[in-house]
Amino acid sequence: MLLLDENNRIIAGPPDMETNLTLSDYYPSIGEFEGLSGNLDYGEGSNKKTILYKNMSSVNWKLVGIIPSQEYRSQNQYFLKLTAVAVTVAILLVIILVLFLIQKITNPLSILTRFLKNSSPEEPLPALPVKSIDEVGQLIISYNKLSSRIVKLTDEVKLNESLKKEADMHALQVQINPHFLYNTLSSIHWLALMNQDVKIAEMVGSLSDFLRFSLNNGQEYCSVQQEIMHVQHYVNIQAIRYPDKFLFEVQLEEGLQHHMMLKLLLQPLVENSMQHGILNRDGKGNITIHGYQDQQGIHFIVEDNGIGMTPERLAWLQDQLLDHMTQYGGESTEKGSYGLRNVHKRLLLHYGKDAGLHVDSTEGLGTQVMFTIPVIEPVAEQQSDKNHLTKEGDENNEGHDRR
Repeated sequence: MLLLDENNRIIAGPPDMETNLTLSDYYPSIGEFEGLSGNLDYGEGSNKKTILYKNMSSVNWKLVGIIPSQEYRSQNQYFLKLTAVAVTVAILLVIILVLFLIQKITNPLSILTRFLKNSSPEEPLPALPVKSIDEVGQLIISYNKLSSRIVKLTDEVKLNESLKKEADMHALQVQINPHFLYNTLSSIHWLALMNQDVKIAEMVGSLSDFLRFSLNNGQEYCSVQQEIMHVQHYVNIQAIRYPDKFLFEVQLEEGLQHHMMLKLLLQPLVENSMQHGILNRDGKGNITIHGYQDQQGIHFIVEDNGIGMTPERLAWLQDQLLDHMTQYGGESTEKGSYGLRNVHKRLLLHYGKDAGLHVDSTEGLGTQVMFTIPVIEPVAEQQSDKNHLTKEGDENNEGHDRR
């Protein structure tokens, strides 16, 4: 590195170059430096040099650097080789990192795929171990939750089916007596007619029809009209037992009679209204069944103007209905709530969680019990005829049934 004055005399430089001499003394025909800074080549072949210069205008000096071209090229080649090695190493590192990430992501997915592919639809889905908390780990956690949820839902379906069968069997047991009972009642009915005792004949006849419908040829469903007739048989019996104590009325929207519904739903509600509302009040009471259809389904309301319930009693009854999944048997149920709970459970098991009973009551004014069922298309006339013939065949086989 050299420092020159304005006349290109050497002010400072390496030890082998004397000061107060011009640069052209050492490098003849070097030529003039043009511009504030730049570079130029001097010599040829192996003696070729690259001269770099820069003017320092504040002191009129020049800073000159002389680099042999061969050394300059060797430095460039070293830098290029170093750059090539660095780029190659970086590419290898990136490839290794990408392969590692791909393996880390795809291996858990491959394991999950094999589990799903080899799983049997008849067996519960196996749980997978969670080895990370990244997106794949969250996916495996969700899969394990789904597996446990499926197992839980399967158990609930099995439990509901078991409860459904148990509830239907229990409803059948509490509603019916053996065939010989209403055959005997039919015989008593004819004896009463022979003795011209009309009230006894009417009461026994209604009871016989009441029990016959309870069997219903083992069917779970009946038409709305059949269900209303079943309630009417019960009301006829109670009207004879408690004359001038109540009025019974049915208000059904036109066209509902032939729709299908789960049997033995309305009679327990009418019985509850009579036993706990009407018979405990002074004077004559009213019991009314309302039925209508809208977009939500078919709605039934059983209302009375009996003694009603206190707020505490109503809250207790609503709590009893909320506890709808309690197992049958061994439970201590307060008198007066079992019939409603039985109907409530059967509605939930057959029609779903939105079909249960809703009870509203005001002390001294009366009680309303409501429920909603989905619309089931009316039975075909051929099926009705078939049921009618089956009923007639059963009556002929019984021998002493009432005509």
